Amino acid sequence: MNKQKILNEFRGQMVFNKKLTGYISCEREFFLVGKNQEILPKAKHALAILNDSEYFSYELSACQLEYKTGPTKNVSELMKRITELEAQCQDFEKYLNISRELIEVAPKTMPLDVYQDPRYIHFAKTKTAEQLLGMMRVTACQFHVGMPDYETALRVYNSILPDIDKLIKLGDYSNRRRIEIYKQVAPYWKPEEITSLENHYTQAVAGGYEHDLGNCHTLIRITKYGTIEFRMFGAAPIQDIATLAKKCLSYL
Repeated sequence: MNKQKILNEFRGQMVFNKKLTGYISCEREFFLVGKNQEILPKAKHALAILNDSEYFSYELSACQLEYKTGPTKNVSELMKRITELEAQCQDFEKYLNISRELIEVAPKTMPLDVYQDPRYIHFAKTKTAEQLLGMMRVTACQFHVGMPDYETALRVYNSILPDIDKLIKLGDYSNRRRIEIYKQVAPYWKPEEITSLENHYTQAVAGGYEHDLGNCHTLIRITKYGTIEFRMFGAAPIQDIATLAKKCLSYL
């Protein structure tokens, strides 16, 4: 296969939608805990009550649950959607007698149950016990901002790089404990300037994500959904979501 075809196939993984330019979405992760604040592997039970809603999903840890807002046209709409999702959570919390907690770094003694998804089971087998614990004991709040095309995504991505440390500080709720754990378990955590499609592909090969952009673990990344994803924020409370979202949008 010639080089240009390889680059075209890599570029083809990223699907941009001009109509969603500037739209923002949010993904929030939580730990599930019992009445005595013990962390519990109850994600499967919660999802069953939610009837596998497209807005809720599981994580590597069976003790975590995530909800996703989907693309919203502005911060006001984003906050409205989060309010709706929070209301839906009350059903399974009441039924299971559990709650969701924004624990940015869980204790090392937390349960290490892996969610029974074949890809997670396989993934867990490739990690050391220390790496697996590190991945399972942290939570995050992530944002996606819609881009109209690859060229704009590249420009926006590179414009964020000088502010990485500032963004980490803005969304830090554990005195940097979470981000230091993340760096340990994700060797390619640091985003680097992307100068061209070819350079992007070279970085992808080095990071092992040339065939699956979801395997890119840098703190910001260009996704297959045609978005820039901000991955450096920790377990942000609702009152901080709007501030973080506005900051993400400011780079477009």
